[in-house]
Amino acid sequence: MLKNLFVVSALALAINYLQHVSHTSAMANDATKKHMLTKTSLAGKESQHYHQNVLIVGGGPAGLATALMLAKRGWTNITVLEKRPTADYYEPDKSFNYLIDGRGQNL
Repeated sequence: MLKNLFVVSALALAINYLQHVSHTSAMANDATKKHMLTKTSLAGKESQHYHQNVLIVGGGPAGLATALMLAKRGWTNITVLEKRPTADYYEPDKSFNYLIDGRGQNL
């Protein structure tokens, strides 16, 4: 049995992240915002390594983006589950842009 397993729904993680960012942005002044966006403020966080097991359900754009984000932030033992046997469900010659406005953030 896996110990300390984190099961991550990519959509739930994305919504949680957007809520955190919008709340933080609303409370921060301009100087704080600039500091939050500098590379040096992120360097310490990215150098940490987390050794818990992470299970991401869904290998779509949100699931894969979540896996990449966690890996860049030092997480290890990341597993992505996808029910499709191959990644041929997307259109590689097209670009899809998504906008999450205030209505989407308030879900």
